[in-house]
Amino acid sequence: MRILIAEDVHDNRKNLIDILKDYGEYDIANDGLEAFGIIFSTIKSGIPYDLICLSIMLPKMDGFTVLKLTRDIEKQFGFKPENRIKIIITAELDDRYLRQAAFGYGCDGFIEVPNDDKGFKNILNKLGFYKKCQ
Repeated sequence: MRILIAEDVHDNRKNLIDILKDYGEYDIANDGLEAFGIIFSTIKSGIPYDLICLSIMLPKMDGFTVLKLTRDIEKQFGFKPENRIKIIITAELDDRYLRQAAFGYGCDGFIEVPNDDKGFKNILNKLGFYKKCQ
């Protein structure tokens, strides 16, 4: 599985890496502009990510904008809804308005960070992702 972690807070990024390293190979983006550039290039190349963990609060371009642009690009490239990249929004505050907005923009999961590993793994399992064989 190919994963993009878009997170600028070191501790949050480290926590996500600790969880996701057992699920597949991951790349890191430190800001929203970098994240969208990477996402666009992988979609254009025909080898998109399977999962993106996307912070709401990113420098240069916020996570909601990256999410919306990603969904727009997927439509332009003819992605069917069932083949879209799975996107989990991460936020330092689990606010119902943020959660509602995230799902409105098309995310597949929402979790507060730092978070409990079990809750994050439950979201991954619901999306059909399981640890790779050791």
